[in-house]
Amino acid sequence: MLYSVNSSTALVAALKGASAGDTISLAAGSYSAVTLSGFHFASDVRITSADPANTAAIANLTVKDSSGLSFDHVQFTTAGSYALTISNSSDIHVDHVSVHGSIDGDGTNDAGNGAFI
Repeated sequence: MLYSVNSSTALVAALKGASAGDTISLAAGSYSAVTLSGFHFASDVRITSADPANTAAIANLTVKDSSGLSFDHVQFTTAGSYALTISNSSDIHVDHVSVHGSIDGDGTNDAGNGAFI
């Protein structure tokens, strides 16, 4: 099944209804303070940008106690913490992603770190 979402809340709701092999398509834009906890799938649920040329940006994503998730063609950004944190999880895949601070061209306002796995 294909789920199309455009907010952090909708992303979590889609995962709650997803089954192994489903795809969650993220509209272009920013998704903030996303925590994914306790999701387990026998095969990957794919989380991807609807338009790979205009990727969704997920800020401070935390994945914990989960398995069977695949992220591709998305950006992970940070606003003072880690752009991506994965803990106590397995079978989590990232492919064709970008991990960075702000993209406004002003490095003086970039705080935080890259990925913590």
